[in-house]
Amino acid sequence: MTPAGFPGGYPYAPPGKYVLGTWCMGNYDDCPVNFFELNKAQSRHQLEKLFESFDQDLVQIFPDLEGHVQWKERYIAPFSLACMPGLVGKGRPTMQIPTVANLYLVSDNIREARGIPSQSAARAALTCVDRILSKQ
Repeated sequence: MTPAGFPGGYPYAPPGKYVLGTWCMGNYDDCPVNFFELNKAQSRHQLEKLFESFDQDLVQIFPDLEGHVQWKERYIAPFSLACMPGLVGKGRPTMQIPTVANLYLVSDNIREARGIPSQSAARAALTCVDRILSKQ
């Protein structure tokens, strides 16, 4: 949730109100909604039901939530391509792009990353810095 008056954004929530952002992420093949058919009414209806269930869960956790939400933003996205079948271990992209000099990828989805996402992204960043500095 983003507090009203947050510097640099969300001017449409007055003081005491919030913008509620809800995300739905998953593999393209196990999400309850087909990412490739969101223009169809049935898929959009399924997605709306999914977000309504999120809202019900949030109200159970935060009973007075509805009275403080000015606007709801809803997002849906598949995991990145690096999380798809076959792109594991040595099948993941490497940090250095072989065809573009001095271009590096830093994320939790590259071959050099290890651990849970935030830790692996940080480890990848440190590894990248070491590689760049070792060239100098």
